[in-house]
Order: sequence, then C-alpha cells, then structure tokens
Amino acid sequence: RPAAEAGAGLIARDPLAPRLEPAARERLSFLEQDRDQTLDQALLRLVLADPVVATVLPAVRDRGHLAALAAASDLPAPTAEDLDRLAELRAAHVGLDRDAQP
Repeated sequence: RPAAEAGAGLIARDPLAPRLEPAARERLSFLEQDRDQTLDQALLRLVLADPVVATVLPAVRDRGHLAALAAASDLPAPTAEDLDRLAELRAAHVGLDRDAQP
C-alpha cells in the first residue's frame, strides 16, 4: 500500500465490474441478498470501505442509477464474512481476479 504510506488516496475507476461474466456476477449475489441493496451498490460500498480509496468513478447508466449509487455511501460496510467469501472466490478463479482483462 505505497499510496497510503505516502498519505495519498487512490481513485477507483469502474468499480462496478461491468465486464464480469454473468456467472461471476451471480456468485456475487450474496452481497445483495437480504440487504436492501443492489449488486452495484454493494460493489461500490466494498471499494469505498478501503481506506486507501479517496474516490470512485463508476459508470452511471441514468439518473436512477446515479441516485442508487449515491446512496451506497450510507450503506453498511462489507462484513468480515463478505471479505472472506470474496477472497475465497478470487482464490477459486471465478472471474474475480484483479488481473482479469476486459
């Protein structure tokens, strides 16, 4: 985390993962189940929970989507269980690896 050590924040571009395969998006559905949030809101909140991230630049489809994304900052942060499950999915190579190409 060199940015944090330098006192700098990162800009997360396109945190909603629009290029994920439908099967990978389905595996992430636990982030929205029984939580009154969309997957896009959950993904945005996940990125915002990282203290190194200063801001995000998500792709916005329309005004309704913008309003939903703006509400994401008021949602609860991801739980430790969420983070563990995401790490397990990434380790299982289900399309969630950081180096995936579009």
